[in-house]
Amino acid sequence: MIASKRAVLNRLALAALFVLGLTLLFRQLKSPANLYDEGLTLLNAERILQGQVPYRDFWTLYAPGYFYLLAGLFKLTGPNILAARILDTLLRFLLTLAVYALARRLTTRWVALIPWAFVTLWLSAIRFYSYPAFPATAAIVLTALALLRYLEATAPASDPAASVPARRGVGWLAATGLALGLTATIRLDFGGYAAIGAAAAVAIAELQTAAGRGQPWRLRLASVLRAEAILAGAAALVALPLYGCLAAASGLPTVWDDLIAFPATTFRAVRHLPVPTLLPDLGRMTGEQWEDWVRLYLPLGIYAAALGASAWRLVSGTVAHAGRGASLSWLHHAGQGAQPPCGTADENVRRNDFSRSARATATKVATTNLPIFRTATLLAALSLTGLGLVIKATSRYHELHALPAAIIALIVAVALAYRIPHRLWRTLPFSVGVAGLAFLLLYGPYILHFTDMFKQTSRYVTTGCYARLERAGCVPLGQDQERAAEYVRAQTGPDERIFVGNTRHDLIFVNDLLFYFLADRPSATRYAELHPGLATTLPIQQAIVQELASQDVQWVVTLRMWESREPNASSVSSGVTHLDDFIRDNYATVTTFGGYRVLRRR
Repeated sequence: MIASKRAVLNRLALAALFVLGLTLLFRQLKSPANLYDEGLTLLNAERILQGQVPYRDFWTLYAPGYFYLLAGLFKLTGPNILAARILDTLLRFLLTLAVYALARRLTTRWVALIPWAFVTLWLSAIRFYSYPAFPATAAIVLTALALLRYLEATAPASDPAASVPARRGVGWLAATGLALGLTATIRLDFGGYAAIGAAAAVAIAELQTAAGRGQPWRLRLASVLRAEAILAGAAALVALPLYGCLAAASGLPTVWDDLIAFPATTFRAVRHLPVPTLLPDLGRMTGEQWEDWVRLYLPLGIYAAALGASAWRLVSGTVAHAGRGASLSWLHHAGQGAQPPCGTADENVRRNDFSRSARATATKVATTNLPIFRTATLLAALSLTGLGLVIKATSRYHELHALPAAIIALIVAVALAYRIPHRLWRTLPFSVGVAGLAFLLLYGPYILHFTDMFKQTSRYVTTGCYARLERAGCVPLGQDQERAAEYVRAQTGPDERIFVGNTRHDLIFVNDLLFYFLADRPSATRYAELHPGLATTLPIQQAIVQELASQDVQWVVTLRMWESREPNASSVSSGVTHLDDFIRDNYATVTTFGGYRVLRRR
């Protein structure tokens, strides 16, 4: 009875903590709207809702999965910033629960609250709503959960009851592949990183299982290939229909250029930000530089430690088990070899008993320490995935882009720390040293930095209303932006196409994609997102001009944006003024709202 009451109290305590976490995640719901990153996702979702096809009808370098999910929501609720943010918040909540579930399987109920608390803090403070990387990270964690269940269900060496765990293993292997496919539809790059980790773990598991059964290498490799085929097939079952349909509708070269070639080449040239050096001058580092350094190299250190520990566990365990298994196998065959051609019935019975005993003992040896094996394999998979996320973050190094790698690293770090022998934790120098190092590395970059973010938007309360436009859903907008959007709505018809650009198109950092969404007017061009390195080139500007002319677009809105000072190609003028010249020659200013200029065709 006491144990039952304690279990109920534990569940209630966890439920209360999760509710508190959800409340914290909703705290930033009414923070100011982001005109570019958030606007991009909202606009692309609405274009899909209008029947347009990504890559064919509008340019984007992102995977389309989240756009389709948001379009489905808009079909139910109508296009609205607040609805999109509520969906985003619930998906972030799902991520925190997935982090807790995975950490709990690797540690304990209460230790798992450590990564849950950190991730809840980060996601509640970072803002950047409708950012697909967070749902993709949630899909990665779900992939890891399915992968762990597969590792647990993989048939042990013994043949007698292998069919049941084998069937369960195939089911969880397929579930892992389905989760990988889901990840790839949201973020193709994230899906690739997770696939590398999962494929490596599956290969290790199948080789270990086959080795425990004493199978020859030919059968071991066949087992690996069969399992990898199931994994890849399940992933393709989710991702291939979506990407296949898009390739058929848009043309494979177009999808390749937008989704693969541009991010791998031009994006880095125009968006790359320098990363901290491995060996910095600590005497000259500012607090911000120190935090940037930690956000890059702490996850790398964790992944390196996990890969090293996992490799040692796997190799040492395999060698030890193989050696003992070989000895037993030799004894078994030696006993058979010593068997005389003829023997009494009692002697034959004794020899058969010895053979069965040797096989059973070899099986037991080959399957010892399975929890250690599973954990080592999973941590290796997570670390390989995390390394990919770190590499991705360095393409444009920023706290936002480094967060997915930090989330995975936190799970790995807690799992590693949990496996440090208790006798070390009980020694004062070790426990104090670890606590001091953790405080040094975590407090500034991962605690204070994110708690300070709440102060930046403390005046906006969740229940407040800070905008007049219905589509804003009471989310704060820029005053000039809202007034300009209201004016354009009043001057144009519901389906009338407009163009929203900048005052200069030879030098672009970002543009106001949210304006299309707020004004409820469709974009006149495939290139609503004016990306540097693309919209700054002559062929794309000519394409935009051709679309404006052929559709006789009457209204253009330009925004005086800040000029990029970043150390990349976005701060360098392309010298192409074709679009600016066309707007100047064919449109006249009607009115202005701060930095917004509304023009009408002459």
